[in-house]
Amino acid sequence: MLAPGSLNFARLASLRAAQERRLLVTCATVTPTSQRFVITIASNKGGVGKTTVATNLAITLRALHEDLPILLVTLDDQSIVERMFRIGARPADVRTLKHAFANRSFDGCSELGQYGVFFVPPSSELEAL
Repeated sequence: MLAPGSLNFARLASLRAAQERRLLVTCATVTPTSQRFVITIASNKGGVGKTTVATNLAITLRALHEDLPILLVTLDDQSIVERMFRIGARPADVRTLKHAFANRSFDGCSELGQYGVFFVPPSSELEAL
């Protein structure tokens, strides 16, 4: 989960590598001078509740702090987060996580969803990157 515009791609890549090695739950600042935080929920094992924990945490943080911008990013291609948070039908020209990685920016990719949580629609084409 990231505040909109606060992605550090090097950090995301290192967390992805750590995810493959072991269960990782970490909280780290994106930059030393910011008040933005990254909370990562990761495990190499499937079916342990990573998405459930991440989505419930996003909703709870948003409910406790209505002025806190929450951005939920998932590397899971099953679209569960999108189905949970999307308001209305998915547009044909939706910009996904693949676009964010390719452009090294979430500009134009994050969407405001249910409960006031921003999310980035997942992509099934991440392996191509």
